[in-house]
Amino acid sequence: MAYRRFVFALSQRTACDITEWTWTQRLEQDGPMKIMLAINISAMLNPSFTSEEANVLPESSTSQLYYATRDIKRGEEILTDSTFRDWTNFAATDLGMRGW
Repeated sequence: MAYRRFVFALSQRTACDITEWTWTQRLEQDGPMKIMLAINISAMLNPSFTSEEANVLPESSTSQLYYATRDIKRGEEILTDSTFRDWTNFAATDLGMRGW
């Protein structure tokens, strides 16, 4: 419920940005789903179309620590494989959206 209060307290434009940068993810193997929000430089990570194309990856599917998979050239787009994220499973969190 704290997430909902947070989003509803924002201006409409800011709330749109915040919800765009939000996803659900497990932080430990078989752990509960958590609502994650990128409000730092990690928001600049763009999704790759294939895992081979990604040049930045998390340490594991439950990690928030990222590392470069190779040297990244100046001006090169930073791409990550975000298939470990669940962009739509907010019902699995305690957000009051059961049955969605």
